[in-house]
Amino acid sequence: MVVSSLAHLFPAFLALSVYSGDRMIAGVFAFSGQVCHQEYTSRYSFLSSPDTGSSGYKHRHHRPLFASSSSGQRTSGGGATPKRSSREEELSGLASSLNIDVPKVKELLAKQRRKSGISPEKARRIDWLLNGRGLPKEDKVKEDQRVAKVATKAAASNSPEKNSKPAAQERGRSTRARPRRPAAVAKQEEDRQAQVKKRHDAALKDPSLLSNVDFSSRVDIHHSSKRALTEIMGFTSMTEIQARTYAAALSGKDVLGRARTGTGKTLAFLLPAIEGVLRSREYQPGLNIGVLVISNTRELAIQIGDEAEKLLTFHPDMSVQVVYGGTKKSRDETQLRRRMPTILVATPGRLQDLLTTTRIGARKFSEIMSTTPVLVLDETDRLLDMGFRREIDKILTFLPRSNKRQTLLFSATIPDEMRSIMAKTMKEDFIEVDCIGDGAETTHTNVRVKQSHVIIPTLDRYLTSVVDVVQEAAKDDEGRNKIVVFFPTARMVSYFADLFNEVAGTPVMELHSKKTQSYRNRVSKTFRSAANGILFTSDVSARGVDYPDVTHVIQVGMPESREQYIHRLGRTGRAGKAGKGWLVLGPFESQFLGELKSIDVQKDMRLADLVNGPPSTEAEDILDKTVGRVRAGDKKLTQSGERAYQAFLGYYLSQMKRMKMRKKDDLVRIANEISSLMGFHEAPSMTKRMVGKMGLKGVAGLVIREPSDEHHGHHEHSNGRRAGNNMKRQRRRRD
Repeated sequence: MVVSSLAHLFPAFLALSVYSGDRMIAGVFAFSGQVCHQEYTSRYSFLSSPDTGSSGYKHRHHRPLFASSSSGQRTSGGGATPKRSSREEELSGLASSLNIDVPKVKELLAKQRRKSGISPEKARRIDWLLNGRGLPKEDKVKEDQRVAKVATKAAASNSPEKNSKPAAQERGRSTRARPRRPAAVAKQEEDRQAQVKKRHDAALKDPSLLSNVDFSSRVDIHHSSKRALTEIMGFTSMTEIQARTYAAALSGKDVLGRARTGTGKTLAFLLPAIEGVLRSREYQPGLNIGVLVISNTRELAIQIGDEAEKLLTFHPDMSVQVVYGGTKKSRDETQLRRRMPTILVATPGRLQDLLTTTRIGARKFSEIMSTTPVLVLDETDRLLDMGFRREIDKILTFLPRSNKRQTLLFSATIPDEMRSIMAKTMKEDFIEVDCIGDGAETTHTNVRVKQSHVIIPTLDRYLTSVVDVVQEAAKDDEGRNKIVVFFPTARMVSYFADLFNEVAGTPVMELHSKKTQSYRNRVSKTFRSAANGILFTSDVSARGVDYPDVTHVIQVGMPESREQYIHRLGRTGRAGKAGKGWLVLGPFESQFLGELKSIDVQKDMRLADLVNGPPSTEAEDILDKTVGRVRAGDKKLTQSGERAYQAFLGYYLSQMKRMKMRKKDDLVRIANEISSLMGFHEAPSMTKRMVGKMGLKGVAGLVIREPSDEHHGHHEHSNGRRAGNNMKRQRRRRD
């Protein structure tokens, strides 16, 4: 066994993966000898295995190359003493273990030697193996001293005189050897296989989504990608958008892709992007970034990163990193310095920040991005709608010119503003892949989603109707449903979540921009893996985010546009499964139905009977408890209600024209009536400054806080910004 002879020399080098032809060499030493292990961790800790991305994407490609129960000559202390060997023995041992000949080993070593950023210490060792140049004498002395020191320490720590019991027993732990494949790992593999089968079966249930092209039949897809598609992701056939986009993108031309939700759009741009990088002369692993994907929300960026990680499972030289706001920028910078990713998924704000301020070693990050050969803009219409036009324009100035890169642009709609973006980002001969077939406007909704609406008859039934409708969905079709409920603003999400969790005793999850990013990640992961449950959310979950097996989408209040209604609806009816979409409007929002004329959203007679009759006993009891707790000074419900009141005003002020409401006094009256249902004796007060920012100066019905009390409401100022002139930026803040 060659492990003992290699232990002191090669563990760090072999922790790096080398792809060559049809063979992937991924070496990670597994030593049972204590000296070998301690020597590795102390001597080569700075050359540890490849880093993880900013969102925790660890490479899973590395497999143990050597594993032995006897890794070297045992010492009296239980350690193993590394043994020196000649250069020829090292090369022969490597060739034997890797099942290749010595010239091939040398070829792989030479390839590693040519890589930039290689440490001097590692370079000297590779040079010794390649041409026999000896290591410096001081290195040998230091190495011998270090091995001797570790061996002495290991022997002392295991000495019978010092320890009457093994250390593990002293700490109350079992001294049994850990199995090479523990039950936890086996369970993870079992769960992964079950998920693969689930995704495969779901795809087969909706043959209309699939093309007649199998992944295995495409000779122009890298075999490592094919393996990930089938073994890890559970796919066999391409969807229509995937097949058509891949064929178009492989020609090297820019692509404009349009497809309905749940049709595999993420893979439609990731697969050709990766293939493009593999063939690109501009991309140099470790020196620059091959693919830049710009996403409109953090949740969608994380989801794209997850898919990319799976697709790169068997591409050991490639990696993915996700960067977004709400996290420490220094963490992103550290990961970039450790390993330059092949695919960078980013939200516009954080990406612009990195481009303008960050240095990676001696280079500016903007210089690194100036050679990125592939750009992907996902949900482009939503990026513009959320007010990211300025950021996108700025980002484009740091990237290669449009004739020097390939651009893949995906958008459900083609608004006028986007045409100017297309002129800047895409070549004139771009290829359009339209899998919606509706021209420039989005009229398509999923035929598997049964849509219906109900209008709450009077304001005094507003809160109880929401309670009754959500609980009706929970017990619909014998229960155990998975429900997503959308509200217009983050503060309204928070209020209704508190109402259900704190008063109704119905557990719901909440997801919106006012929560920390770690909380949002945790909730998204929990709801995604749940078999059933209720999620209250704002529009951060409206587009692109995939929550499997959602049975109901309930939209409380009018969405900001017809297109947003459609995208929210797309959270259900995915992967060939049926779903229900319920639209619940207040009596002041009925005009929105006129925007849905071309969509079959019928009146729901069952829900109409529910809201037109008296509230359920349970809903009435919840409302009475809410009023009692607020009037008794319940801090959480009071604060949540105050913020929801102000957010309600901020949102609907921007929708007055669509509601055909002429007077702001009427809107304030509606908000005040709802606040009384929440338990407030009078409308929640607002600062004079906020009233002015919202354009409500002089409007009757508002309660203005005295100047001496204004500092108590400083946290509320951001709500007022929603009524500012820049309506697109206020949408981004609202979510």
